[in-house]
Amino acid sequence: MEKAVVFIDAGYLNKVLKNYFGEPPIDYLKLSEQICTDLGLIRLRAYFYQCMPIIREVQEGDYSKND
Repeated sequence: MEKAVVFIDAGYLNKVLKNYFGEPPIDYLKLSEQICTDLGLIRLRAYFYQCMPIIREVQEGDYSKND
């Protein structure tokens, strides 16, 4: 069986949980274990992180006319 490392983006996950499920309490370790079990993997580690969103000004030429 293959090993896996699970990265949980707290900012994104908490926003989804709040918007769709009313902020249920989550055991993140159990969540990471369940993800690996469902995929047939052994959880080696789980990282729970939260960082600021990327905010930048769009400059001319950043996007093509087809975007």
